[in-house]
Amino acid sequence: MKKLFFLLLVVLLVCFNYAHSQDNNFKKVEEDIKACKEVCKTYNSHERCKKICEKEIFDPRWKFLDFDTLGAAHFYDSESIVVSGNIVKVWVKQIYSERNKQYYIKLRIQKKLNVKGYKNLDYTLDLFKIDCFEKKFQILETIDYASDGSILESVDIPEFLSEWSSITPDSVGEGLFKKVCETEK
Repeated sequence: MKKLFFLLLVVLLVCFNYAHSQDNNFKKVEEDIKACKEVCKTYNSHERCKKICEKEIFDPRWKFLDFDTLGAAHFYDSESIVVSGNIVKVWVKQIYSERNKQYYIKLRIQKKLNVKGYKNLDYTLDLFKIDCFEKKFQILETIDYASDGSILESVDIPEFLSEWSSITPDSVGEGLFKKVCETEK
């Protein structure tokens, strides 16, 4: 009888602990949404913030990194991480703020690149190759998407042509480095 009582007590404690952790997880998600919206509203419309902070942030595949200085939201694909020694490859999604989109279009014009359809630019996917030992990165592929999901441009950059860049302190890139390099050790 004591064993049965003890077993029942253990089951009740486990259930209580699980329910309590679920409640804490829900509170954490609510806090994350609120914090996301606070930063997001500085750069984006209400609808854009709703998409980023209520839809994108819940996608289990795409993990939120941060907003950059122009208001774009950055996520990394937790399911695409490939590790080989000290090298990590991972896809990163950048969802543009209006300000960031205008800046990107201006850069494309300066470089004499096509801007047809770019008024509908929604997000970009970049394939990053990160050297976790040297703290440097390359971008090997970039795909620009319109708000209707169509591809505006897709560029593959051969590894031997892609330049290595240092990871800037206190940047979204450093946040990515910490997520994929320090957790993969």
